[in-house]
Amino acid sequence: MANQGTAVLLCRSNDLRHWEYVQVFAIRDRSGAAALDSFDPWEVWECPEFFPLGAYHVLIFSAAGKTWWLSGKLDEQTMTFHRQQGGILDHGTYYAAKTQLDKAGNRIVWGWITETRPLAEYKAAGWAGLMSLPRVLSIAGDGRLRLRVAAEVLALRGPETAVHLTPDENTNR
Repeated sequence: MANQGTAVLLCRSNDLRHWEYVQVFAIRDRSGAAALDSFDPWEVWECPEFFPLGAYHVLIFSAAGKTWWLSGKLDEQTMTFHRQQGGILDHGTYYAAKTQLDKAGNRIVWGWITETRPLAEYKAAGWAGLMSLPRVLSIAGDGRLRLRVAAEVLALRGPETAVHLTPDENTNR
C-alpha cells in the first residue's frame, strides 16, 4: 500500500481499548466515475464517518479544507465498500462534518464553517468560525447525495423587519 495516498482503515475491538487492524476500507480513487476533484492525495482524511442512507452507504471525510462524500454499496460479508459516486458536500468553508439521527430517523449533518478573517481580527473578536445550520441528508436513486436545510430551522426565524436608511447629513452620504 506504499505511496497510494490517503485511506480510511477498518479496525475492530471487543472492548474499545485494544484495536486490531482488519483492512483498508476506502482509499483515494484517482480515476473513474467515483474520482474526487483534484486535491493533494497526501492530505489526511479527517473526521471520517460511514453510515447507511437509503439503499446506499455513505462515507464522509474532510481534506484540503473541504468535506467530501462517497456513496456506494457495502459488501457486509467482506466489509468492502464499493464506491459509486463522490463529490464535495458543500462548496463553502465547510469542514469536519458529523451526522446524527433525529427522532424521525433522518440523517442530520452539521459542519464547521471555518474562519476566513485575518488572524488578528478573530483574535480580537475572541471567537473563530461557527457551526452550520443542520441539514438533512438524503440520497437519490443514482447514489448522489442530496441535502436540504432542516425544516426546524424555519421555526427560528422571526418576522421580517424592513430597514429604511436615510442619508446622514454629517457625512453627505
